[in-house]
Amino acid sequence: MTWSKSCDVLFLDEMKNAPETLILIFARSANAEQKEKSLDLPVYAGRRLFASLSRETINKARLSGMPHLFWDETRQEGRNFAERVTHAVSSAFALGYENIILLGNDCPELNVSDLRKAAAALARGKLVIGPDMDGGAYLLGLKASHFSASHFEALPWQKEHLFRTLISSLDEEALILDKYHDIDSLEALDKLRGSYRVSREIKQFILHLFSLLVKIDILNASPRTTHPSVPINKRRGPPAPGA
Repeated sequence: MTWSKSCDVLFLDEMKNAPETLILIFARSANAEQKEKSLDLPVYAGRRLFASLSRETINKARLSGMPHLFWDETRQEGRNFAERVTHAVSSAFALGYENIILLGNDCPELNVSDLRKAAAALARGKLVIGPDMDGGAYLLGLKASHFSASHFEALPWQKEHLFRTLISSLDEEALILDKYHDIDSLEALDKLRGSYRVSREIKQFILHLFSLLVKIDILNASPRTTHPSVPINKRRGPPAPGA
């Protein structure tokens, strides 16, 4: 869906007297993402992919008109993901923001209108959840008045029942955004090739990656993809002279 001028007017009217909302992008640098996420990609290709995803996410946050922070591993504190994300949100609220839109950098289907819908819902007192295809969440819209660090840290982070837990724990109405893919495997990356929500730049790069993987036989060795490559044992050079 394209964000029309009428939607812009509606967004501005709703947010005119609303408390300021911060977009908090909780992610890692491209180098760290490539090391931590096992996508079986060549190092340079993984770095380029995650650098592109971060750049797009930051640009969408900028285009939303809201302030944003990119909270990478140099700012993160904690022994595990739950502690690190809780510390990030607590630190952002400590800056004085009343609403926070928390997201990662691995959901290229997310668009500016989603961010604006989340901000408008928060301004009306609603929480926001953006569910992903794996049972998790790519976006959370949080309010300082409802935030409990201990409860937040206890959520089943990086588990397939995170969304169900969030829904069951709500005691108020929430806005549920569209369900999107996030990038946590080659299979998920493959599915994004056919998504109309993904930008042309990311889609072309994904096509380039799969072409590269075929050439170096990674697809042939990985059961997680349905794109076959030529088996290694059938690749033979020309016969030797006199053979």
